[in-house]
Amino acid sequence: MKSDHWFHEVFRVLPDLGRQLIPDLASPPRATAEAVGSADARGEDSSQPPDRASRESAYLFRPVALKSVAYHPDGVLWPRHPPGGSEREPVVLLEVQMHSDPLFQRRLGAETFHLLQQHETIRHLRVLVLVPHRRLALGSDPPRLLRRFLRHNVTWVDLGVLARRPDLDPTLALLTLPVRPQPDLAPTCQGILRRRPDLIDLILPILTERFQGLSSAQLMATLGVSKDLWRHTPLFQEILAEGLREGRDRGLAEGREKGMAQGIAEGIAEGREVGREEGRAEGREAGRAEGREEGREAGREEGRLEGASEGRHREALSLTLRQLERLLGPLNAACRARVEALTLERLEELALALLDFKKAEELNRWLEGGVT
Repeated sequence: MKSDHWFHEVFRVLPDLGRQLIPDLASPPRATAEAVGSADARGEDSSQPPDRASRESAYLFRPVALKSVAYHPDGVLWPRHPPGGSEREPVVLLEVQMHSDPLFQRRLGAETFHLLQQHETIRHLRVLVLVPHRRLALGSDPPRLLRRFLRHNVTWVDLGVLARRPDLDPTLALLTLPVRPQPDLAPTCQGILRRRPDLIDLILPILTERFQGLSSAQLMATLGVSKDLWRHTPLFQEILAEGLREGRDRGLAEGREKGMAQGIAEGIAEGREVGREEGRAEGREAGRAEGREEGREAGREEGRLEGASEGRHREALSLTLRQLERLLGPLNAACRARVEALTLERLEELALALLDFKKAEELNRWLEGGVT
């Protein structure tokens, strides 16, 4: 699967995560076993979610493009202080390699030294590479200089090995979602959300990719996410914003129609008064002519009002059907026909009630007059 963009977003939101993956930079220290491919590696494990509001992250994530060459690393983690890095908080060149590439090792070496060439302020640099497993074909028989660089200057994180570690920190467990078997995804995500509910915005995109074909409501049910937490996700906010935009547009159109009707009514009233005065002066024939004109205008107004009512009904029906199908999936013909037969008032009631629907049976009960 194409997960580069997802990893890009994870490290943008959690830039200090890179430091947890490089053994001798993690604090407080603990053994990380084989996940980073070093017997004497040291890492970090926190059972409590960090208070991100109480401290500023040590790193900033920024993508870079190296001039004059076609190298685009997945990103660079820049320490806030000092910007050129220190021994404890170096600049970290980040690469996520999920597929075999026989030229990857040589490209990694080249882009590392191009980065040093084009950013003269860098004083301390580490290279971090995330792979799904160490069996990837990333190059063979490299030159001795490159081999030394890959062995001593690059930290390799095997996501498959990382996923098998017990009691994994929620942010590290998040990184393993692209490589975990599908049956493990739901319990893993539930464990992450119990400790870090704020990570749901990063979990939903990768689950949508892993479970293609499931609706957002089905994903929420799979994760056991509460309605209150779901209401604060970007996806729900997107649906809500769409509804608000359509509501504003409909309100604006209705306001114009009402203003036009009021103006026409006032014009007719003024016209009648003028007509009476002119009728007295000009006689019965002029009065008949004015009456015919008023009758035509009144007929036009009635036609406008009837058309506006039908238009509002169509708009309410279209919005309600789209929201129902977004939440419950395609409706069957019988259910769709019952929704289409509702009055404008009932459609507006349904548009409010459907936010609490989780399955089609609740819609059917509502249509039959029951309680969801």
